[in-house]
Amino acid sequence: MAFSDEIEAAICENPACNVGLLCIPRVFEISRGPSGGPELLTLAFADEQHRGYWYGHIRPMPGTEGKQFVSVIACLKVFVNAPTVPLLFQRFDYWTRIRLKYEPCTVQGSEDAFRLSKTYSEAVSALSFMLTKFEYEKRSPEPESPFYCCHDEMRILEVFGMEDFMGADGSFPAPPMPHSLRLAGGHR
Repeated sequence: MAFSDEIEAAICENPACNVGLLCIPRVFEISRGPSGGPELLTLAFADEQHRGYWYGHIRPMPGTEGKQFVSVIACLKVFVNAPTVPLLFQRFDYWTRIRLKYEPCTVQGSEDAFRLSKTYSEAVSALSFMLTKFEYEKRSPEPESPFYCCHDEMRILEVFGMEDFMGADGSFPAPPMPHSLRLAGGHR
């Protein structure tokens, strides 16, 4: 893997990608994520909470048995963070697939925020291209914007789903948490 440099360069070269001082542009990869295959995750835009948190994500496309990878720009209503890389991917999966805290974004073209690729390497190039062209105003336009009438990229529903995991009692499974540490040799 180790395609993070290409993605990080795309974010850093695009002044419209704004993650702020507390969120240095970082790219995380894992060889076996919650999808069962290699995944990549990066934060592309986190300027203000009301605008959402915009992530670039690569994973195997569900239903393709790992024969296709999907690159997406995803807007979440929550900030995903974790102390370890595996937990970061588990939490991203939780907030997208389990809790459905994502929403489709507006696009002007067929590969602005979603692209299928045959290899992980091609998916990285696709996401890199999306991130170099990312502009918040085009992805989540205000009513007065010339981009307001553009269509939403609904194929993201095929990646994260449309049905949450709320239990019959109205509760959700707990979000993934770090394993607690215990002192060896007794209680303190």
